[in-house]
Amino acid sequence: MYKQRDYRQRDIVGKRMICSQRYGRSGCGRTRQLYLQQVVPGRHYLLTTLLAFIKSLLSGSTVKHAWQAATAKPHQEPRQAWRWLNALIKQLGLFRTFIKSRPFSEQPWRSFSSRRFNILLPTINQLLQSIPHHTRIQPCLQQRFC
Repeated sequence: MYKQRDYRQRDIVGKRMICSQRYGRSGCGRTRQLYLQQVVPGRHYLLTTLLAFIKSLLSGSTVKHAWQAATAKPHQEPRQAWRWLNALIKQLGLFRTFIKSRPFSEQPWRSFSSRRFNILLPTINQLLQSIPHHTRIQPCLQQRFC
């Protein structure tokens, strides 16, 4: 599978596999899509960009500054960053289920201005600490990250 970046450049993002029932095989006939680790399915930006945004938030940056630092687009509004945060909030239950073997504290190591950040960012911080290589977060979760 390819993603068209511009009219000259196509990036490889994954592979499609067909469970074939042709030639005497007993397949189901479905098509499966396997994505590369650094690709977040259905998202424009790569996982490394999203992780850079999260790490910048964890270090204390505002949403606007974290988004601009992660994407290197200083003159655009961070609307996409708020979409990422909303998608991460929806995944909060999955994140907490994944780190349930470790003790979870509701109290963050520091206070944020938003109640959503006080819940989301400590959970993501603990999730990132439990996975040594952050680019392998999607195979560990067995789902897309955001």
